[in-house]
Amino acid sequence: MKKRRLCIADIHGGYKALKQVFEMAKVDYENDKLICLGDTVDAWPEIEDCFNELFKFKELVYIIGNHDEWARHYYTTGQELRDWYKQGGKATLEAFGGKMPD
Repeated sequence: MKKRRLCIADIHGGYKALKQVFEMAKVDYENDKLICLGDTVDAWPEIEDCFNELFKFKELVYIIGNHDEWARHYYTTGQELRDWYKQGGKATLEAFGGKMPD
């Protein structure tokens, strides 16, 4: 089977849409190479499901997007990022049972 290179971006926790795209593209997790241009987090709550789906690819290139970086920053430093919170961070925190510190 011929190996394909697929590219996706701005998933923002939309697992159902991600699955629909992969089904329509008839992805082959073993043979297709997926390039993800980031922003998997924020907006919809199925973030963990999205990452689990991406990690099914034997060949995955993941480029961190700005929303991913904001989430990483929060979870590694604990620093408040109010702009991130307003732009989807709230959904990320809720998806993982967290909240912004008071």
